[in-house]
Amino acid sequence: MKPSLQFSVPCLDATMEGNNLSFNRVFFDLPSHEFPTPAFDKFYIANGWSMGQGHFNVKMRILDPNGETLEGSTFERDFTLENKYTPFLTLFRLENIVFPVLGQYKVQIFLDNQLHLEYYIELRKI
Repeated sequence: MKPSLQFSVPCLDATMEGNNLSFNRVFFDLPSHEFPTPAFDKFYIANGWSMGQGHFNVKMRILDPNGETLEGSTFERDFTLENKYTPFLTLFRLENIVFPVLGQYKVQIFLDNQLHLEYYIELRKI
């Protein structure tokens, strides 16, 4: 049974406190004074999966406004859900990503090579 994606959260920091993961500085857009942007030191995209059972493969990538994959933004991971009531978190750490131009950047999440979710992060000038 394929899992459901409960959430996909872009954030600038993620910290573990005991058994709890906290997402800090969640964002939906990224402002910058210049383009291409200076490299972002790091940010995260966390995806929560549940209500599935079996072995799965998740891939994530970010496309620029021209549809090209951003360098360093492609990740892949296998995971197993033993039962449908136990969730699984995939946390992708993106480092030194340069956004070349203003505009809408598309985050794509694939499950077993099928597009499962996509959403946009806007890069805007301040």
